[in-house]
Amino acid sequence: AVVKVAAGPTQRWSHVGQERIADLTTAAQENVSGIRVVKAFVSEAVSASVFRRMGLAFLESNVKLATIRGMTGATIAIVRDLAMLAIVLLGGWHLIEGRLSLGDFVFFYGMINWALWPLIAIGWMLGMYHRARAGALRLDELFALQPSGTDAHAGLEPEAIRGGLALPP
Repeated sequence: AVVKVAAGPTQRWSHVGQERIADLTTAAQENVSGIRVVKAFVSEAVSASVFRRMGLAFLESNVKLATIRGMTGATIAIVRDLAMLAIVLLGGWHLIEGRLSLGDFVFFYGMINWALWPLIAIGWMLGMYHRARAGALRLDELFALQPSGTDAHAGLEPEAIRGGLALPP
């Protein structure tokens, strides 16, 4: 239930983070490839300011994602620990009343601990699934984009290739 509640925000902020890193990467690539233009127009300060703003937006999205993931993990741990406390209290009460032997109590407690690990692992996998889903949606968006320019040489057949192979004497 905790993972299900956190799924939407996790996916949304993963997607936002991926969009912001894409923007940051594009800005860096444009500044590096056009460094002469940036220097010619003395726009280094403007470029640095834009890059700083994009970096802070990326940082903000990652902090929000980390907060959601941290709260999810903490909530799962609290629920798990409260359930274990209830088992210890209830089992201890049955142990004192003589309805449960110490061996049976230790065995039951151990089996509960043993069974919790797969549930925790499934929760982690569901958390990763939502981040991966955001990545897949981002890839779908990128693959759906059409090129903005056209290649003048696309579809042209090359001229006949002439030549031969000669071995040195």
